[in-house]
Amino acid sequence: MDKYIFHIDLNAFYAVAEQIRNPELKGLPVAIAGRRGKGIITTATYEARAFGVKSAMSTTEAKRLCPDLVFVEVDHGYYSELSKAFIKFLETFTDKIEQVSIDECYLDLTELVKDYKRPLDLAVKIQTELYETLQLKCSIGISVNKFLSKMASDMQKPMGITLIRKDEVQSKIFPIDIADMHGIGKKTAPILKSEGIHVIGDLLNKEKYLLIKQILGKNTDQTLAKIQGIGNDEIERDEGLKSIGHSSTFIEDVTDYSIITQKFYSLAEQVSRRLKQHQVVSNLLTVTIRTADFTTITRSITLDYDLVEADEIYEEALLIFDRENIEDPIRLLGISFSKLKDQEQTIYQYRLEI
Repeated sequence: MDKYIFHIDLNAFYAVAEQIRNPELKGLPVAIAGRRGKGIITTATYEARAFGVKSAMSTTEAKRLCPDLVFVEVDHGYYSELSKAFIKFLETFTDKIEQVSIDECYLDLTELVKDYKRPLDLAVKIQTELYETLQLKCSIGISVNKFLSKMASDMQKPMGITLIRKDEVQSKIFPIDIADMHGIGKKTAPILKSEGIHVIGDLLNKEKYLLIKQILGKNTDQTLAKIQGIGNDEIERDEGLKSIGHSSTFIEDVTDYSIITQKFYSLAEQVSRRLKQHQVVSNLLTVTIRTADFTTITRSITLDYDLVEADEIYEEALLIFDRENIEDPIRLLGISFSKLKDQEQTIYQYRLEI
């Protein structure tokens, strides 16, 4: 029996959090940035996005696009507490929760859905009560696995609800541009397009399987499975959460990309060494970046396979860094893993007959 996996994504979380704390900001174009409104934009309200303001944009460019933009200094402690309240709220519905970042998570609501006429009715209840309880807005995606529910939640923002049934994957998912596919980076998409892979459905071209595998690497089979609604439906709870990580502050702020890559490799080696010492692996990677004005950017990604080797950790961490397109000088870099698992633990990999 197929599961009902919900992906819940808080809309413009940091910006909305500031509007909750200061109601006078509601309805205004607000951007979260570093100290004294300098550096890069962490996130912005939809009122600001209407002017073209977006994450990773410089505050100078954002102000040019939206002269009335209100800057608020980032407050990670406050956002963390509000995120905890968000998870506690969701725990009133189920304990099958996998939090993948401060503002998004997956829920397995297969059993609870049976108490409702439609899955959408449960989604409306969650969305409505979340806003009434914490004033947080969210988009909800519902499907048979995590990948599809994530894609669904991105389809209607803010405050949208999208259901994708397994028999709707071909019509709703396959035509989506490959650059908009969750898990495909900015560097990988152009490579795929140059080989004639323009939309998600093109990944299932049997004649191009070997070529696609060369580009996507070891997680190709899992990727081809999950885009069809196969597998990728297990919720990994935070029981016994542990982490291993390293960070390093540069003596002087750095803009030289080669120095940044060298530092990432050094960090990857240190983290790999500790993972091996403790005989653990993980697929939840977090990269921390701090710019010269002390703006801190934290990005997490849940991979389809576990990491332990330095080369692989380095490649994935650098991909995350590259996606941010940061132009400001870098002060600190960090790599960490959480949800650690014993190295002996095996991971089921879906194999397709291509």
